[in-house]
Amino acid sequence: MLILTRRILVVFTFILIFSSCAPDRGEKEFLPYVIQSGEGIHAITEEDAKTLCQDAFCEKNQIYTSQFGRKRHSEPVIAPQPILEPVQPFPESPVQPPEVLDYSRSVLNLNEAWSLTEGSREVLVAVIDSGVDQTHPDLVANIDLINGYDFYHDRVGAQDDNGHGTHVSGIIAAVKNSIGTRGVAPKVRILPLKFLGPTGSGDTADAVRAIDYAVLKGAKVISNSWGGAGYSELLNQAIQRAISAGIHFVAAAGNDARDNDAINTYPANYPNVISVGSSDQLDNKSSFSNVGLRSVMIFAPGSDIYSAYPGGSYRFMSGTSMATPQVAGAIALALSLKSSLSVSALRSDLCDSTVKRLTQFSVCGRMDVGRFIRQVSTR
Repeated sequence: MLILTRRILVVFTFILIFSSCAPDRGEKEFLPYVIQSGEGIHAITEEDAKTLCQDAFCEKNQIYTSQFGRKRHSEPVIAPQPILEPVQPFPESPVQPPEVLDYSRSVLNLNEAWSLTEGSREVLVAVIDSGVDQTHPDLVANIDLINGYDFYHDRVGAQDDNGHGTHVSGIIAAVKNSIGTRGVAPKVRILPLKFLGPTGSGDTADAVRAIDYAVLKGAKVISNSWGGAGYSELLNQAIQRAISAGIHFVAAAGNDARDNDAINTYPANYPNVISVGSSDQLDNKSSFSNVGLRSVMIFAPGSDIYSAYPGGSYRFMSGTSMATPQVAGAIALALSLKSSLSVSALRSDLCDSTVKRLTQFSVCGRMDVGRFIRQVSTR
């Protein structure tokens, strides 16, 4: 780890003082470079980079988005209230609909899995995304409100001003309460870590900080439904630190309908990442999903998935963004049943228990959560 020189300290002190006085306009400008120093990871200007990068490691600050590749979604089932500034609560929730379990719950054989476990409060899943609707009736009981953090605005809390993170969180851990929907692991806890802003974009500096924070707070799984930028050594190092700490890092393969073996998609293509492609209602590859016989580990339902949305509402959304939390939730179920399960043993069971469909597009095939949890239970 490099130590800051006096010159770098002076510059960062000025930056911190200036940023603390700046007005919060919701959006922020992404600076072009990121620096690693004794004080951690920081985004800096091109002018500052000319000086600071002489004494510390720097690289271009990559920009990521929840909409990498083609992404589509339907109109809300219950129209959400207008999205407000992140510091303000959403309006009163609409009347909640009866619980609906979409086709994915049947395809994934979740009733068999739930006969063995519905999750555990001891398992914490970090959702690195756009935050979460912290008052949503289907999520509030499972959200770690104390430790949630907004890296985009650098403040406590992680209120969702985009919608994407709430939808992802619902797929993982919407509670079993007869309203709305139900997550794959309805009794695990969600740690919301916001690094994507109102338009669904974030940068390397905040992503690295979020990953390291998830490790610090004891997350067992990290769900990442974002990507689209180039290679980042700093992001790769953060991911490998998390995996070395025994955390399961799950990432969306992307929505460009391309081969990730030929063209890398990050963070999905970093070593040891569980990369997830999307399948549809007919158990075929979603038309938009990226593939990869070597680089995409597994497929899960990602087309027209029903989940929570800000304002206490729900909607259908499609993308590998929706397939990824299906896998993150399944891993959380497995860890609820066998907390000491190693990264390698879990990955082996996850792969061995798949339905042998879509094997022409992935390493393992399409996930079957019931078979996966049954196999884990016999260890």
